[in-house]
Amino acid sequence: MSVRREGLLDDAWEKTQIKVFSRWVQKQLLARQIQFETIETDFEDGTKLLNLLEIIGKEPMPSKWHKQPKMMVQKRENVDLALKYINEVKKIRTVGIGADDIINKNLKLTLGLTWTCINKFMIEEISVEEATARDALLLWAKKNTQGYEHVAVNNFTTSWNTGLAFAALINKFRPNLLDYSALDYNDHKGACEKAFAACKELGIYVYLDPEDVIDTTPDEKSVVTQVAEFFHFFASESKIAAMADKIKRTVAIQKQIDELKNTYIEDAKAAIEKMTVEDEKLKADDYEKTIPGIRGKLASVISYNRDIRPEIVDHRAKAMRSWAALVTKCKSGNRPIPEIPQGLEPEALTNKFNEIEQTSTTRRDELTQELNDMIKKKVEDFMAKCMDIINKCDAIHEEVKTIEGTTAEKKDKVEQKLHEAEDLQPALAELTPLFQELVELRINTLSSQTDDSVNRHHSQLITYIKHLLEQLNGKLFEETNEARINEYNALAQPLYDEAIAFKEEVLAISGELRERRTQFLAKQAEAPTKREHVNEIDPIFDGLEKDSLHLRVNHSPTEIRNVYAVTLQHIITELNKIFEEMVANFDATAVPIIDGITALVTSSHQIPGDAAAVKAQVEENLASLDGFAEKIQALQDPYNELVEFKLNYKVTYTYSDATGELDQARLDLKQIILAKKTFLEEEERKARINNYTVKADEHMNEAHALDGKINSVDGELEPKRQKLYEVREEVNAKKEKAAEELTPIYEDLEKDQLHLEITSTPASINIFFENLIAHIDTLVKEIDAAIAAAKGLEISEEELNEFKDTFKYFDKDKSNSLEYFELKACLTALGEDITDGQAKEYCKKYNSKGEGTALEFDDYVRFMLDHFSKAETTETTMEAFKAIAQNQPVLTDAQLDQYFSAEDAAYLRSQLKQGENGYEFADWVNSLYNH
Repeated sequence: MSVRREGLLDDAWEKTQIKVFSRWVQKQLLARQIQFETIETDFEDGTKLLNLLEIIGKEPMPSKWHKQPKMMVQKRENVDLALKYINEVKKIRTVGIGADDIINKNLKLTLGLTWTCINKFMIEEISVEEATARDALLLWAKKNTQGYEHVAVNNFTTSWNTGLAFAALINKFRPNLLDYSALDYNDHKGACEKAFAACKELGIYVYLDPEDVIDTTPDEKSVVTQVAEFFHFFASESKIAAMADKIKRTVAIQKQIDELKNTYIEDAKAAIEKMTVEDEKLKADDYEKTIPGIRGKLASVISYNRDIRPEIVDHRAKAMRSWAALVTKCKSGNRPIPEIPQGLEPEALTNKFNEIEQTSTTRRDELTQELNDMIKKKVEDFMAKCMDIINKCDAIHEEVKTIEGTTAEKKDKVEQKLHEAEDLQPALAELTPLFQELVELRINTLSSQTDDSVNRHHSQLITYIKHLLEQLNGKLFEETNEARINEYNALAQPLYDEAIAFKEEVLAISGELRERRTQFLAKQAEAPTKREHVNEIDPIFDGLEKDSLHLRVNHSPTEIRNVYAVTLQHIITELNKIFEEMVANFDATAVPIIDGITALVTSSHQIPGDAAAVKAQVEENLASLDGFAEKIQALQDPYNELVEFKLNYKVTYTYSDATGELDQARLDLKQIILAKKTFLEEEERKARINNYTVKADEHMNEAHALDGKINSVDGELEPKRQKLYEVREEVNAKKEKAAEELTPIYEDLEKDQLHLEITSTPASINIFFENLIAHIDTLVKEIDAAIAAAKGLEISEEELNEFKDTFKYFDKDKSNSLEYFELKACLTALGEDITDGQAKEYCKKYNSKGEGTALEFDDYVRFMLDHFSKAETTETTMEAFKAIAQNQPVLTDAQLDQYFSAEDAAYLRSQLKQGENGYEFADWVNSLYNH
């Protein structure tokens, strides 16, 4: 493809200008329905030229002129008037053009005159100076075709010779009318034809034909004329599009408010539902009224504080952040805070949170009290059964000690008491499962008795009664046999003298206990050999002998036997004295030992003072029992001697009684020590937990105070933001202090499994502080957005850079200032069509020095920020709707579909009241803002 380059006024360019300028004049004269063919001939009588000037000048000629000139002089007067109007009224210089040139159809000068009109009334409307105006027009075209493939607008000639730049402008403003991406970029004529066809469909006057521009260097003036037509047509479109953008932002904000409202409602509903469900769980009596059942319920309440409560705090914090975001968004947009469904208001959320907090505390206290009461009752019931058996045992023991009567009567009564004691066995059997239950419930240490201690108490009673029965049986046996012996002695008395010598020997026995006991036993052993001569009373003696009573008779059947009988009686008497002395000696040692042990145990139960002092004293008493153990060990040999002579049943306390008493004493003292130790450990545990809880409560109180402090921060946006920054630093410091102080204590409790009773863990407190920080960050973010909105600074960096680039582009002399006409051109390039008067007013208003008609760069930036501010009011939003509705009170479906996305259009249809002719917007706009 070759581009033809030709002279300024070669035939092609001249023909193009004739056609373009003629079509331009045609368009203007259509306003008066005046036919116009070509500038080559139609200006020769001046009538159509004057009509053109009145139309584009928007005023009548200053003097009358000839509507239908017939003579040459009339034609000349008409053309002279036209030239005078151009030169003197509109101050346009037309060098070298006179009336005869137009009348005589001088084509070159006629073209020049027409271009002068086009430039003044069409191009220079954009700016005062032609060069600035053309720059603004070129920059406008460049800006609106930027990014289109195969389009680079840098001039008014070759940048347009593919037709694609025209197509790009159409697509920019009417994307539904011409699909740029569907064009064949190599078919320049086809692209141009489609672009011009779209222009005709839109009502844009087309001055050029495709052959005037395609693959050549087009006539610059002709292209400028055509592009200016695009500009004037789409300038109003740019304004409407800008208004549509304002409404889009309004819709976006309102949709955000709706979304934030829905988010808050959803978050609040989730928080309320969570709190309601957990509150019902806490209040529910869904547990067995047993110690394990109560413990399980209490564990679930404690678990709520540790596991569920942080979730509820997070739910509430999330909802409150949503609410803060909603309120801030509404305030920043000057919007009323939407109505929230009853029961989901922030106050309701806080009340519900306080309610479940109270429920948690109350429920924990109630269950703890219920558990303690049940444990106390369980222990007291067991102790009551134990003490009932112990008291019955003690009563039987006292009754046995006071029994009177004959030996036989005493024996019968003691046997009866033995049966009573044995009848307690079923009650004892009941204690084992009851104590095992206490063990399983881990409350056995709260009881001062065990099933073993009660069984041992009962066993000691049984042993004592049986020992007493053995004594009574022995005594009864002795009393029965004594009568038979006396009867025998009466018959054997004559034989007594014969044994006198043996008797004297026996009576002569003396010395220490062991020595005497040995000699008497020896004489007793000799007696049977001396009875061989006793035959006369053998039958009677044999009868006594059968019952082992022969040793106690006074007289034997013969003299020898009689002497032996007396002597044996003496031996037996002496031996009995020796045996009683042995028993007395044992009791003298054993009874004080037992009494000492009993007194020590009794005193241990009665030690006054605090648990630690009691425990220390009882431990000393327990250690002192080792001395009693040594004394009891010394009883072993004496007791074995008593057993050897079958005398053990006569002692007050047996060796087994002494060891049993010692074992029981040790058990009792250990039980006291264990109980005091358990009490002290419990007190220490409570003190450790309380130490942590007090500190944790202090930090939580600080956190709640900070929560209130955050919610109470008010005032203007920037001071409020600064206050929130200060509170955030305070929250962060408190958070770190809480973690530093509480974590070591909590970890120490955790080692001993004491953390399970902690409500506010370091983690949950940290979460609370983190939520406060997140809340503050949300508020600050919304305040930043509100400040930006209030200052009208919601303008992108890209837009700001565009403002700076246009400033530099039109600051041709690098003076760092723009004259009013340069400002107008600058705004034109950005799609803003303003008048000269408006440009002058802007310069006067924003000139920081209060003088002149130029803006320095800082003034220009301030103007642009204000001018392109996105701050909303009822008035600006209403103005935007009216601009799109073309000053009608309703929007049509076509307008909604043209200027808004399908989503935004659907939203507006859902919000605006539908009337007979369209969608009424006034009521909705008035409802958006606070008044």
